[in-house]
Amino acid sequence: MRSMMKGVRTRTGIMIALIVLGLQTISRAAVNASLKANRPWNFIVILLDDAGWRDLGFTGNPYIETPHIDRLAEQGMIFTAAHATHPFSAPSRQSMLTGQWPARTAWTRRGELNRPDMPRPNAPYSPTWAPAWTQQRPEFASIAEMLKSKDYATAHIGKWHFGNVGGDVTPESEGFDVNFGGAETTGAIKNYFAPFQGLPGDVDSKPGEYLTRRLTDETLDFIRANRERPFYVQLWHYAPHTPIMAPEKEVQYYREKKERIGDASLNPTYAAMLDVVDQGVGRVLETLEELGIRDRTVILLSSDNGGRELFGSVPITSVDPYRGEKRYTYLGGLRVPMAIHWPGAVQGARSDLPVCIMDFYPTILDIAGVPLPEEQPTDGISLKPLLTTGRQPDLGRRPLFWYNVTALLGDDATPVVPVAALQRGPWRLVRNFGLPPELYHVGDDPGESRNLADRNPEVLAALQKTLAGWLKDTGIALPTPNSQYDPDYVIPRQVSGEILPRDLSPVREWEPGAANSSWRARRMITLARDRGVLRMKSGGVYPVAGTADAEGLTAGRYAVQVELKVATGGRIRFSCHDRKSRTTTVEFFPKRDGSWHTLTGVFEIGHEPESFSLAAPTHLNMGGHYDPSTQPDYIEVRAIRLYRMAYE
Repeated sequence: MRSMMKGVRTRTGIMIALIVLGLQTISRAAVNASLKANRPWNFIVILLDDAGWRDLGFTGNPYIETPHIDRLAEQGMIFTAAHATHPFSAPSRQSMLTGQWPARTAWTRRGELNRPDMPRPNAPYSPTWAPAWTQQRPEFASIAEMLKSKDYATAHIGKWHFGNVGGDVTPESEGFDVNFGGAETTGAIKNYFAPFQGLPGDVDSKPGEYLTRRLTDETLDFIRANRERPFYVQLWHYAPHTPIMAPEKEVQYYREKKERIGDASLNPTYAAMLDVVDQGVGRVLETLEELGIRDRTVILLSSDNGGRELFGSVPITSVDPYRGEKRYTYLGGLRVPMAIHWPGAVQGARSDLPVCIMDFYPTILDIAGVPLPEEQPTDGISLKPLLTTGRQPDLGRRPLFWYNVTALLGDDATPVVPVAALQRGPWRLVRNFGLPPELYHVGDDPGESRNLADRNPEVLAALQKTLAGWLKDTGIALPTPNSQYDPDYVIPRQVSGEILPRDLSPVREWEPGAANSSWRARRMITLARDRGVLRMKSGGVYPVAGTADAEGLTAGRYAVQVELKVATGGRIRFSCHDRKSRTTTVEFFPKRDGSWHTLTGVFEIGHEPESFSLAAPTHLNMGGHYDPSTQPDYIEVRAIRLYRMAYE
């Protein structure tokens, strides 16, 4: 009996101990949960540069592999109808940082479009080119400044490109404690490999270091340093913006995959750029787990504008089935990938409601418990209700607006005029100034190929009224005709085929490969002459050869023909430098097949020429060109001919 009672007491003691231990564990868990619940959310915004809507795995790309981004997106909410607020970089970034339409920012505000002094070469509308920089500092409360009211640590890593609005609008001036790699007007770098030519700041680097990986490193350093306090970090990658450059290991993987698929339109280097971005996302997620803050960190991911399908003759990506690409205010230039992962909110969800990157601003502030600024309008809509309940009916009724101030002449001399656009539900209105309105039902016609304006006058009238009200509300200056526009001005450009324009008189015929040729190396290049052929071998970025043989030439219109052979991708630039220190450049995009081709271009100069130059593509041994499998790092030039064009 005594033995049995001892066993009972032992078992009872064990049970009591287990209960006490369990209660302590539950209590600690409850306390930890309470502490975590009261701890502010961290935020990471990952922005890609020029990534098209279907460039990632979760958007349906069968070629580019992004498993970490896909996992992040699939654990949160994927937005299948996400839009940029502009088809160019700078205004979209302004929009994300301020929560406003780009039409409200200094990028398109006030009277900067009224420029009567536009010279002849420019487009039929002012201004001449997309940036339309006002040199007027915008006044706004940035996302970083707003979060600082809650004691957030803030960092900007990567591309800033706010635009040349004057007043030195930088990450530092807009509330960011840390800035790595961002400057007001830097829209692209020249080299993704160390020493990162074109990257703002004095940056130490290791030989062979790749910028995308370095940006991830800087982001992780900031996160680790601020693990004990709430933080906001925006990792705004330069990738996959040109120049198309990536590490050889990843490029080789996608080159082999391209061969297996058998699709010549695929770009292995572009795919590799996004692959490295994805690797970085994986490292971010792993670090958050290690630090124990993954479940208190909201991650938002998107792109600043639509993708770019071609770089000259070189394919980059596809925006099918949409029309247009980056810089055009059709859906191909506006549709972007987007996903938000908020731990504890809706997971594994997809939304087809219309959203845009401008919505990040109010969404982040709403989750952080920070009121919207009273002194400025907020055009974006908080997506918090959608993320927590999966429903937000008002989003389906919202109109999306765009205003693109771009006015220029395209590569084929076709005028590109300013445009305003509106989308509400399935209907989309595109108003190119000076041209008839375009109305599309994008539900049935996502490629915007069938203009239904004449068939739907009531829909057209209603959308035009809404768009006119928005243009008035945002206070933009409408475009004005350029009184100095000359439709006969010869825009410097490559023309199709090898056929020369009519009424030409030959004025120079250079044989650069001749022993007595006047063409000499100017920068980062080694020249070799063999059997009448000039071989231009790169010694770094932007290699240039040139000649001062311009005696007797006058201002006027010219055509140039270049016979060359190119093994690797890139642009060939022929430039005329006049005696007023002005340069006119024709960009050629040769076929990279290793065969001889004759390329023709036209240009016009207003002063006597002083010299000419030919710039070869950048060739890097580490795979920083379009197809690193073609290892030759040179081009060959057989002849350069210059013709004077007669005036009508």
